[in-house]
Formats: sequence, C-alpha cells, structure tokens
Amino acid sequence: MCAVVAEISELWVPETGFAPEHAEAAATAVSEVLRAHGISSGFRLRTRRVPGGAVAQAGFELRGRPARVQVADAPADVVDRLVRRVDRHLTVLAVRGTRPWPDPDRVPIGYGTAPRPVVRHKRFRLAVCSVLEAVAVLDAMDYEAHLFTDATTGSDAVVYRGGPFGVRLARQCCGGLPCRTGRLALTVDARHTRRFDEREAAAHLCRYGLPFLFHTDPRTGRGQLLYRRHDGDLAVVSPADTPKGEQWHAI
Repeated sequence: MCAVVAEISELWVPETGFAPEHAEAAATAVSEVLRAHGISSGFRLRTRRVPGGAVAQAGFELRGRPARVQVADAPADVVDRLVRRVDRHLTVLAVRGTRPWPDPDRVPIGYGTAPRPVVRHKRFRLAVCSVLEAVAVLDAMDYEAHLFTDATTGSDAVVYRGGPFGVRLARQCCGGLPCRTGRLALTVDARHTRRFDEREAAAHLCRYGLPFLFHTDPRTGRGQLLYRRHDGDLAVVSPADTPKGEQWHAI
C-alpha cells in the first residue's frame, strides 16, 4: 500500500474528513484502474467538499499529454464514482477516440438562480490550434467546454458538448466550416459571440440556467468562458495576454 502512494506525484485530500488510511485506499483504487489501462506514471488525486456533497478529481498523463477526470457525489461515494468514471473514460477514449454525447454518467451544472458571484479567475495563454486539436483536449480533460484560439480565423473560440452530433464550435466571428476535422462531426454556431462585461455575463448565465457562457469582453475584445462551479458560484477562464490594466481577482 505504501509503495502505491509513493508513486503518486501529489495526493491532496483537504477538508473532506478522510482519515489517512481512507485517503491511501482512494489513491490505491485510482492507481489500480490506471494501471489496468497501461498508465503507470504518477497522478494527482484531489477532493474537496461542496454544498451537499464532494468533488473528486484525478489528473494523469495519457499518451504523453495531460488528462483528468472529475466527478461530484456524496462524500462517502465520490471516490467510487471517480474510479468508475476514470475506467469508463479511458475505455471510451481507447475505443471511440472521443466521448459520447449525451453522456449518461454526467449531467451539466446548469440551473437558474439569482446572480452568483465570480469567485475565481483563471488566466491562461490560450493554445493556438485547430478545432480537431481543441476537441482532443476537450475529451482528454473531461471538460464540458474548452477555450482556445482558432488557428484558421485567429479568433478566440470554444468547443463544447452539445447536439446534434455531440460537439459544437463557437467562435467570436463566424468563419465558415473549419478545415481538417477528419471524421469528427460537429455543429458550428452561426451567430457572432455576444459582448458582455463580467456582471452582465454572470446575470445572463444565472438567469437562463446555463452551465457555461462563452462571450466577448468589451474591454479587451477577447473571448472568455464563464462557468458554474459545483458549489454554485461562478468562475471565468480568460486569455493571459489581455491588455494590462485589467483588474483580476485571483483566488
């Protein structure tokens, strides 16, 4: 048991009430399912409490690239759910190459509420890549939506899960059908991305019960991805190279 834990690059189980032996058992369970799929490198296991339950996340490398799986459930059940999700996630990617939609094991966090605060801002230098490459990240990281810069048009864009084919593409400016999508079937949103400041975007997401909202920040002209967290509050992903002078609250 100790040898298994020693192989983990980071084990972080804060504020969950897990005793050390329970944390070690959780790490062993995740390690075993990863090994069953031929993944023997270190991984990160994280859990945290949220209102009404807990969130667990496993991060690891898949074919040399970052991958992760995240689930929410009751504290007593969240690790078992994570193990099942990791196993299914890796099986599906090996067989299909992309996640199914609708996903029977995952419900988007979308429900109407009064306006909620944006409690976290994540700033990243967006990858400039093809739509096909962005979808590969969407799948590997178990995201509902992924923000990137479209290499064809130069505009910020998102790929996300949605009908009728399972993947949708939204870009700040319409640029026609993307090139080189292989066998990937996707739907391209024909409308330009709406312009919202942060307060307007949060109000719109909460009012209409959206799990996330891709919009253009009128101050910077860049695309932003606002989404609802498992605790009900909001977070936003934005490009790291936005003009200086903007104020961001890092949590």
